[in-house]
Amino acid sequence: MKNLSLLFLVFVVAFQGLNAQQNITGGDDINITSVPWQVLVNVNGNDNGGGSIVAPNFILTAKHVVETSPGGSIYAPSAVKVYAGITCRSEKSSSNTFNVTNIIPHPTMDVALLQLSTNITFNSNRNAINWASTDNSLYNAGRAVRVSGWGWLTPFGNAFAPCLQAVDVHIISNQDASNMLGTILAAYEMATTGVGSIRQGACNGDSGGPLTTLSNSNEPMLIGVVNWALAGCSGNNGNSPSVYLRVSSILNWIGTNIINISGPNAICSGSSSFSVSNAPNGFTWNSSSNLNISGSGTNVSVSTVSGANGAGWISINHGGVELARKNVWIGVPPTPLISGPSSVSTSSQPVTYYANIQGYTSSTITNYEWSWQSDPANPMYSYGNYINIYFNVAGSSRLSLRASNSCGYSPWQYLYINAGGSLYVTYYPNPVSDVLNIEVKTKDAVSARSIAAASYDIRLYDGQGTQLRQTVTKGESNTQFDVSGLPNGTYYLHVYDGVNAKPEMYQIIVKH
Repeated sequence: MKNLSLLFLVFVVAFQGLNAQQNITGGDDINITSVPWQVLVNVNGNDNGGGSIVAPNFILTAKHVVETSPGGSIYAPSAVKVYAGITCRSEKSSSNTFNVTNIIPHPTMDVALLQLSTNITFNSNRNAINWASTDNSLYNAGRAVRVSGWGWLTPFGNAFAPCLQAVDVHIISNQDASNMLGTILAAYEMATTGVGSIRQGACNGDSGGPLTTLSNSNEPMLIGVVNWALAGCSGNNGNSPSVYLRVSSILNWIGTNIINISGPNAICSGSSSFSVSNAPNGFTWNSSSNLNISGSGTNVSVSTVSGANGAGWISINHGGVELARKNVWIGVPPTPLISGPSSVSTSSQPVTYYANIQGYTSSTITNYEWSWQSDPANPMYSYGNYINIYFNVAGSSRLSLRASNSCGYSPWQYLYINAGGSLYVTYYPNPVSDVLNIEVKTKDAVSARSIAAASYDIRLYDGQGTQLRQTVTKGESNTQFDVSGLPNGTYYLHVYDGVNAKPEMYQIIVKH
């Protein structure tokens, strides 16, 4: 072995019909203390490949290591076990065995995260490796790197290494690798080859394992995940490279899935505490412009910019790349919107109304509170982002909605609903900018017709229930309301027919 202090990096590369199970050929024995992030991944009792510890409870490996067949379904987590801190397969025991509780496959690339049921306790045999470098020079052709695993010792050897092996190789350009392999490597892939007459690199059984290098500050960095090579690892260093997936191409995917930013979903007055777990070495905090962050490390204090309200966010970054983000809301929620019809037919089927606040995410709302008043003395209350209402009888009602978070309640939003009432009310234009024309007729069992003796009380209200206009007419009603002095917004017509105590209500939009 050359330069045994160099770390091993593992890249994940898309399965391309070549040999997807990789092991170390042309390497030497190595103790796990030299590569403490290396793990052995076992599926249904078979050692399928390797992986890298990227957090106390997460392993990065190749997706095909945990697939039932290449490109097939993913095994159940209960079928997968991880051995950490061992040099030789014979060292397996309950103390170094970790169960998998969740498997997170990448949607398009041959890489997956294994979430462990318990955290790995770090020591000289078991430790995480930094995966978040944005230094492109670590991927330059000619750079010395290391790959490790328990795979085949020789091409077509069918002999898996009983103890951990490693070999120091160097990166070659994707173009050179494509020329050797006869297939074009993707931009998210990379390749290595060795020197001398014996092929050096990953082979069957090494899949998912790490490809590593030393950063410019001598920190071990994970830069690749072992993915594929020529079938049987045939050939030599001049025509049989090992292929990996570039870890730099999946930084955000890793971070989003393993980094946890803890703290409140809403920030009120004063400051709030936030913490992060599973972030890589060298991370930094960042936030939206309406928030201030004080402190550094895993725990910080976050406060609002004076006068700020609305959507905000806090993120974990590394080298200018965002790895994880938590959305927050500053202050109480704004007035929510009600999505649904204001005019319905009577029916035994429910009508669904939805709540919505632009810019909000589900995590920043504690609850939505609904109030439906078909009978003012007996309102119906409901909670959640929607409500189902049964309009079994004709009449008018008011639907109210407000949102809440840990800072308090939003103002109420109102929607007046008419269900198959006794009047025909025509109002136009809607939206209206200056004069609203209103026509009212009654209806009987035969047709709509004007009733000379009828009396109509017509009123205009704002969304808070304040009366703004009123007129009382008899007979066929044709009246107008001047709305030119009203601000833009939503208003409501109440029309009383002189018989029923409840008005029929209609929604008006004023837009100048």
